[in-house]
Amino acid sequence: MSDSGNNTVAIAGFLFLSGPIAGAAVYRAIQAKYRNRGARYMPERDVAREVADMVVKDEFVGRHTVSNSMITGRNDHSPAVRAPFSKVTKT
Repeated sequence: MSDSGNNTVAIAGFLFLSGPIAGAAVYRAIQAKYRNRGARYMPERDVAREVADMVVKDEFVGRHTVSNSMITGRNDHSPAVRAPFSKVTKT
């Protein structure tokens, strides 16, 4: 009779410890896949860069105005209705 009690304790202990062990194994697998600890990224060696004076040429091209402040075909009061498609081109 004590033999079945020992088996029950062993099975209960196995089941109790299998959860944390499985969790630790999944955690280690995720860390190994997504955290490349063996790689050493050195941006000062890998990335080519050059520091120079920045000269900005800013010209006023013109003023863009619209005749109506409301957008035609807007659907802000009826969101279930899809807004009409309009193609915008640069002139």
